[in-house]
Amino acid sequence: MNTLTRFFSQNLILTLRYTLGLALLVVPLFASADLREDGFYVELGYFDTRHDSHIRLNVGDVDLGLNLGTDIDLEDIGLKQTSSSGRLGLSWRFKKRHQLTIEHFRFHRGNRATLEKDISWEGITVEAGSFIGVNFDNDIYDISYAYSFIDTGKHHLAGSIGIYLARVELGLEASVGVTGEIIEDGEYRGSASTSRKLDAPLPLFGLVYDYSPTPNWMLTASGQYFGLDIGDLDGGAYNLSVDARYFFKHIYVGAGYGSFGLDVNARKQGFKGTIDWSYEGPRFYIGAKF
Repeated sequence: MNTLTRFFSQNLILTLRYTLGLALLVVPLFASADLREDGFYVELGYFDTRHDSHIRLNVGDVDLGLNLGTDIDLEDIGLKQTSSSGRLGLSWRFKKRHQLTIEHFRFHRGNRATLEKDISWEGITVEAGSFIGVNFDNDIYDISYAYSFIDTGKHHLAGSIGIYLARVELGLEASVGVTGEIIEDGEYRGSASTSRKLDAPLPLFGLVYDYSPTPNWMLTASGQYFGLDIGDLDGGAYNLSVDARYFFKHIYVGAGYGSFGLDVNARKQGFKGTIDWSYEGPRFYIGAKF
C-alpha cells in the first residue's frame, strides 16, 4: 500500500468514527417524542408585533372629571407601530398534570415628530406644529400555573391562573408651542416634559387546549382574561394565542400568533391616567427539555 492510499484509508476510518460518534449524540435528539413528559423546558424565541397605544395623563380628581388630559394616540404622534422582541420562557412540568411557566419579553419604542393637532397632559397644552418626543417602554413578565383536568393522549385541556405583570414607562417631551401652568403667570412658550411609570400586576384566569394529531405534532390554543377594580387601579386585560410545535426527543420548534390587550385606569402617585394598549403578531421559537 503506497503512501497516498494509506493516507486516504486512515482519514476515511477517522471520518467514519467521527460521523458515528456524532450520530450517536444527535439521533436521540430526533427520536420519537413524549409531548407531555415531566421535566424542565427552556424556550428562546422571536416576537414580531403590531401595536395600538392610547394614553391619557390627568391631574386633579379624576373621579370628578377634573383636569382630564387629551386621549393621545401614540402612533399618531410618531411612535413606531411595529416592534420586535426576543422572548424567554421557562417551564416545569411535574406529576403529569401540573405545569409552572415563566415568560419574559419587552418592547421599547421611541420617536420624534411634529404635532398635527393640539394635545394636553397634566394641565399643559402642546400646540399643533410643536416638536414632540415620545418613548413608550413595556416589560412583560407572565407567571402562570396550569392544571390538566383532561388528558387523553391526543386531547389535553387545562385550567390556568397567573400574574401578567406589565411594567410601563412613558416619556413625553415637547418644545416650541407649549402653554399652561408652567410659571407664575400661567403661560410659557418653551418646552415641557414628563416621565411616568406604572406597574400593572394583572391576575389572569384561562384555559389551554392541546391537540396532538401525530406523536410529534402539538397544536395549542389558549385564552386568558380578567377584570379588576382594586384600590387605585381598575380595568381589564386579555391574552390569546395559537401555536404549532414539532417535537423531537429533547428539542422542539414552534410558531404561533399572539394577541394581548390592556385597558387600565390608574390613580397612583407615579401615574394618574389611562392606558389602552394592545399588540398582536407572529412568534417563532425553539425549545429544549432537560
